[in-house]
Amino acid sequence: MTKVKACWLACLALVYSLGIAAQDLPNALLKPGEASSSEASEVRVPEAEALKADWWRFLAESNDFESRVEQLNRRLKTQISDFPAELKEKAADQRQQIIVNLQALGQLRKQPAIVPSQTSQPKESYSIESWLKLESRYRVKKREVEDEQASVEYLTKAVESAVRQYDKQMAAYINIPVTESSRAVLGIDIMLDRSALELAKERLSRQRKTLRELKAGLKALLEEKVEAEKRIVVSIGEIPELREKLLFQEKHLSQAGKLLHTARLQALEGSVQTPEDSTRYKLKEQQVISAASDEAIARLNVAIAEASIVLTSLLANSEINLSGVRDMQGRWQLLIRETGDQLTTWQAQSLREQNSSQSHLLRQPPPSASIKEMLEIRNRLSQETLLKLRKLTDLRLNVEALAELCREHLVRKEGVVVHWWASTKEIFSTVWSHTSGLLTDSLFKIGDTPVTVLGLFRVILIVTIALVVSILLRRMLAKIAEHHEGEGSALYTVGRLAHYVILLVGVMIALSSIGLDFRNLALVAGALSVGIGFGLQSIVNNFVSGLILLFERSLKVGDFVELDSGVLGVVMEINVRSTLINTNDNVDIIVPNSELVSAKVTNWTLRDATRRMRIPFGVAYGTDKERVKTAVLEAAARVPVTLTRPKKYEPQVWLVGFGDSSLDFELVVWVSQAAVKRPSGVIAAYMWEIETSLQEFDIEIPFPQRDLHIRTLFEKEGEEAEALIRPGKGIAPE
Repeated sequence: MTKVKACWLACLALVYSLGIAAQDLPNALLKPGEASSSEASEVRVPEAEALKADWWRFLAESNDFESRVEQLNRRLKTQISDFPAELKEKAADQRQQIIVNLQALGQLRKQPAIVPSQTSQPKESYSIESWLKLESRYRVKKREVEDEQASVEYLTKAVESAVRQYDKQMAAYINIPVTESSRAVLGIDIMLDRSALELAKERLSRQRKTLRELKAGLKALLEEKVEAEKRIVVSIGEIPELREKLLFQEKHLSQAGKLLHTARLQALEGSVQTPEDSTRYKLKEQQVISAASDEAIARLNVAIAEASIVLTSLLANSEINLSGVRDMQGRWQLLIRETGDQLTTWQAQSLREQNSSQSHLLRQPPPSASIKEMLEIRNRLSQETLLKLRKLTDLRLNVEALAELCREHLVRKEGVVVHWWASTKEIFSTVWSHTSGLLTDSLFKIGDTPVTVLGLFRVILIVTIALVVSILLRRMLAKIAEHHEGEGSALYTVGRLAHYVILLVGVMIALSSIGLDFRNLALVAGALSVGIGFGLQSIVNNFVSGLILLFERSLKVGDFVELDSGVLGVVMEINVRSTLINTNDNVDIIVPNSELVSAKVTNWTLRDATRRMRIPFGVAYGTDKERVKTAVLEAAARVPVTLTRPKKYEPQVWLVGFGDSSLDFELVVWVSQAAVKRPSGVIAAYMWEIETSLQEFDIEIPFPQRDLHIRTLFEKEGEEAEALIRPGKGIAPE
């Protein structure tokens, strides 16, 4: 059924479109200039409840736009009179707005076409002053073009958005049945939106034409400005007059500087306790901004006078100090940057002051007479300052244009290569001046001492030099230790102590280089001592223990030690917090220094590098003791680390006990320094040789023997008991 309905609807739509085409066919066949007899009936006054998609043709395709607007007005009045009471008032307002929009559209169309602005032809010659005026005209025209461009872009987006909204409304209107009252209401909304849309389109069209004319005028001004730069004519005779202007501007700058200084001093006076004091303080702040603006204007006027003299000298081929010109160019560029930064800040402050003073004047209840007077002065002064800032902007751009023109003529006079080299040096000089300024800015303070970036670099450099000196000294001592055996531990201790001393001295010199007062540092250290005592107690303990080990020398690098925990190894390093011990298994163990000071430590090589070792063994009872001694001494002699001289180091064989199954002996030998650090391996070597010698001498190494005596735990009578213990019979399981 759904498909059938869809087919019927499609057929009806086709028939309807064919009918409309048939109605339009006679008009299409008419020759140009001929009118259709049914035109009057086709172009009807739009009905709010039966708007067609092309209803705007009633107004667009008429030569008498005002009469059509009047017809529409009368028709809308008649239609609105039939609206319900609750909709009638709103619809009447909309009708009135529709007519206002249409009347404005008609008046806008009657306005004359935009006449292209007259462009002046380039003159035969220009003075520097007339060229600056042309520059100002060009900047004003450029701002006009930019403003108009922004306005056109904004209005274009608004029109595009309105077109999309109108299409949505028209689509919604078509889907509403004719019998519903909301259709007429929406129809009036559509008429209102379309009237506003057409008015906006007309304005956009005229603005686009205006923008094209402004761009053409701007292009002509640019061409004239470029041509004027080539036609600037000056003479050497103008230079004295320009120098007089420069002196006048310099005097004015001096006066403006004094006024600024006075305004700043006055702003620092008094206190802010009452609302009147606060208002007076803000007034003084605005006076400072006004005086600073005057001083900046004076500086820019001085720069313009200087640039005029330089440009006149360059164009007239007069003698001029080129290096001095480059210095002035650097000053001008710096002035342009500084003034630009200040301009933004002053504009924001003046606008904020203007809004604040105006809002305070409009408050209820009104302020007192004295406060009101100061608020009016603040408002007037902020407006005057904003006008000064506009002038400041123009002067800054004039200085920039003159500086660029001077640079171009300076390049022509010097040559490209010479000017490039001079400009490169100037850039590096400027970068260095800015960098040095940043390096000397205070970052923070330690007490009353400001710390700068340069000071931090100096501290880091001095500490780095101290660290490098310490590293080189320790490397030198290590090389000396390689050529002098037995002095390695002493030289290591000297190197460690020198490392701490050099770093301490380096840190003190580094802190002194930034002007830090060590009396204040002592106070800070005293204040932090409690925190260090609690929070860093373990670290301080280990550090002091490390110093004790280095000074006491009870533990040195290269010593073979044994800790209570059973760790055996060689001391490799004694550091600030811990000591590094390397075991015979090549395992590095880090031991806190405090443990080596407070716990028991066995140092096998503290005073004498040799050591006596005892290797236990046993032989069977009845073995000749002398044969055992001979065999074991031969075995000891075959081990390379055995010491035999002096006499007290000769190996010995001791009978130390009677075991359960053996005679217990010990081989007592003294071993060399290298063997002391490998106890397990040395003992294994002696055991190996002892077993070999005992076999050669046919000496038995016994093993434990036990006699087993079985004792009856219970007795039974008769044959059962005998059966339980009869030979060849096992004990029966329970």
